[in-house]
Amino acid sequence: MAPSRVAGSGARALRTVGHAVALAPGLLLVVFYATGGLGPWPAREAVLWTGRIAIALLVGSLAPTVIARLAGWPAVLVLRREWGLYGFKYALAHLVVQVALDYGGAVGLWAADVLPKWHALMGMASFLLMVPLAITSAPGWVQRLGPWWKRLHRLAYVAAAAAVVHYVWTVKSARTGPYLAAGALVVLLGARLVLYLRGRRAAPREA
Repeated sequence: MAPSRVAGSGARALRTVGHAVALAPGLLLVVFYATGGLGPWPAREAVLWTGRIAIALLVGSLAPTVIARLAGWPAVLVLRREWGLYGFKYALAHLVVQVALDYGGAVGLWAADVLPKWHALMGMASFLLMVPLAITSAPGWVQRLGPWWKRLHRLAYVAAAAAVVHYVWTVKSARTGPYLAAGALVVLLGARLVLYLRGRRAAPREA
């Protein structure tokens, strides 16, 4: 088999795995909600569940770029767009579930009760940053925006940081989840900084 075909089949397999990883927790949530497996406050648990999945996928979507650069494995980049889009969809579900189930669809009550809180504002900032990224994730936007596309999509790091801060501030009790997310984000940002500085040092030599 030709190398290009091998790479293509590898990318397709990775994309399939990426879809499965992103969809599995959402399907489990639906099953648990339908069967009463979310405990005495299912709406609240559904809000927390969708939020955790969104943050995990949003932070996870930053990893393929680092892995591709460090391991020389460009096929893994297919997961960047997939997980980023799924992260946005779960974030949207997180918002919709909170308004529809936790607040019974009372948007005004939700806005008055939730939005004045700092952790909610940070979460909303992350969501709003993700909106233009999701809209421009289609391939056609790369040509339309040119070099601005890459600059715009660097906002993914800001959106991920805001989401992690939202997670840390939301969880009052001592749990490891928020700090694992924060630790993963710090590692990925550190790796990107190292790669950026290494590229800057190598540039003059190549010139």
